[in-house]
Amino acid sequence: MSDATRKPTVFEVVTKLIFPVLSLVALILGQINDRLARFQWALLSLTVLFAVIAFYPFVGSKLAIWKRFAEGRWAVRNALPRLKALVRSFGEFVDARRADTFHYIVHSRLFGGNASTASRLPMPDIDLWGGLCEFYRMTIDGHSPNTEEFLNLVMEFHFLVTKYNNCCLAPVFVRLPPDLRERLTPEVKSDLNAFQQRFMLFLRDYETFSQDLADSHPMFASVPRSFVLPPPL
Repeated sequence: MSDATRKPTVFEVVTKLIFPVLSLVALILGQINDRLARFQWALLSLTVLFAVIAFYPFVGSKLAIWKRFAEGRWAVRNALPRLKALVRSFGEFVDARRADTFHYIVHSRLFGGNASTASRLPMPDIDLWGGLCEFYRMTIDGHSPNTEEFLNLVMEFHFLVTKYNNCCLAPVFVRLPPDLRERLTPEVKSDLNAFQQRFMLFLRDYETFSQDLADSHPMFASVPRSFVLPPPL
């Protein structure tokens, strides 16, 4: 039944019609006869009370909406610095100027700088990941997102990290051809496993962040909270 056709309840009739009319009558009579003044004020007080009760559901719903909004803003303010720190940490893994990135270890130590050998294990160039990370960092540094926008930012970063994990680490740690695996010297294997451990620590920090974010507000309950990390060699 729509609001237009619904019959008013007895409570609504009393609070929205009868008591206002009685209050008006009491106000008029109070001006005529001083002896009715006490009755007038009593009836006015009762009318105010019922009016408050009548409008409580509306006010309560508005307060609940405001409370959820405030909690969401607080959750974002608390989580945004942590997300920025994670982005900076991820940026170290895809910085082409560093000699401890996964790409550098694979291309210079596993493949020995041999382009034909590297082509057998296609892996998106580090400049792609570095550019995407830098663009993302600039986006969040100059932005003050609301809860919905922040959720989208978290999902975008999760997609970026997941794709890096699946497109770069997995081909070496999981799908490395047998003849290339035979070329793994103890030193190269140690370097790759050291990187895997560093990246695992980053993912653990990220998982803690995601879990805390999911617990902070219902809006973030859907954020992914785990990664599949390739095992060491």
